[in-house]
Amino acid sequence: MVIPSIFVLFLIFIFIFQHNLRKSDKMLNKSRKIFWEKEEKSLFARKAPIDTNIYIIPSIEALPNFSFEEFKAFGNEDLFKTQELCFDIAKSPMVNLSDMLNSDIRIKYGTSNLSTIESYEINYNHYIKILYQLAKGYYELNMYDEAICVLEEGIRVHTEIGDHILLLATLYCQFQNKAKFDELYEKSLTLNTLTKNTIIRNLDKLKEAH
Repeated sequence: MVIPSIFVLFLIFIFIFQHNLRKSDKMLNKSRKIFWEKEEKSLFARKAPIDTNIYIIPSIEALPNFSFEEFKAFGNEDLFKTQELCFDIAKSPMVNLSDMLNSDIRIKYGTSNLSTIESYEINYNHYIKILYQLAKGYYELNMYDEAICVLEEGIRVHTEIGDHILLLATLYCQFQNKAKFDELYEKSLTLNTLTKNTIIRNLDKLKEAH
């Protein structure tokens, strides 16, 4: 009697497996259909004005601003070039729509606007990268107030660069600014990036060390 029972259980397992497989196939086909319908719709979307509220406005006036001679006296002439590049990029229009699919962008703003928006996103990515380079340069010169100022600008414009966030957190710990560290930690919990868990783990280690 044992063998027939096992056989029946095996048949039941096969039935359930096939049922779930068919169900998964149906869901996958439905998802594919929705995806391609959305893609097709987006290709014919009319051009619409880009919302003014999605533009990222750099706060350059709040950043440190030194002359070439001053940077030379600090001991890092190259950092002047980084500063000037940062200021130049800040004059360019920039947006961050990394949480939207291209099809969603086309539907909302029109296919003809996609290349423009992509160029604005490139400007944004250049800006946050150069902010980190500038802040790191100040940090290496032991100009911590300036480094914090630049790093906080990056946080204000929602950078998701892990090294940027960790350097600012390190400085907050160094100067025992727990309130600022906690605020940065809470913001990091809302990040929409694949490296979010790594960033949080590094912040946890930093918190434990201090």
